[in-house]
Amino acid sequence: MVNRVLILVSIAFAAVLLAMMNFMTPTEAGPLGVLVFFTTLYIVFFGFTAAIVAIFFKIRGKTKLGQKGYAYAGFLALAPIILLVMRPFIGFSFLALGVTGIFEFLGCFLIAKIA
Repeated sequence: MVNRVLILVSIAFAAVLLAMMNFMTPTEAGPLGVLVFFTTLYIVFFGFTAAIVAIFFKIRGKTKLGQKGYAYAGFLALAPIILLVMRPFIGFSFLALGVTGIFEFLGCFLIAKIA
C-alpha cells in the first residue's frame, strides 16, 4: 500500500489548492503564489500517480513500491504540469499531448534502464 503519510499530505495539499483557487486570482497571489500553486499541484499529482503506480506494481506481483516506483510516480506527476505550462502557447492540442506523451515515455524508459 502506498505510504499513508503521502496520501494524507496529498489530501491536505488538495485542500490548500482548492482554497487558493477559490479565494485568490493569479494577479493577487503574485509570483510566489503561482509557485506555491504549481508546487501544491505537483504534490497532489505525485500522491495520485504513486497510488496508480502501486496498483500497477501489485498487478505485476511486486509487494513494495520501492525507489523505482516512486521515481515513476514523480516523473509521471510532471505531465499535468507540463500540459498546464504549454497551454498558453499552443493550447491543448494533439501536438501538446504528443510531445508530453513522448517526453513521459522517454523518461519512464530512462528510469527503467537506470533504476
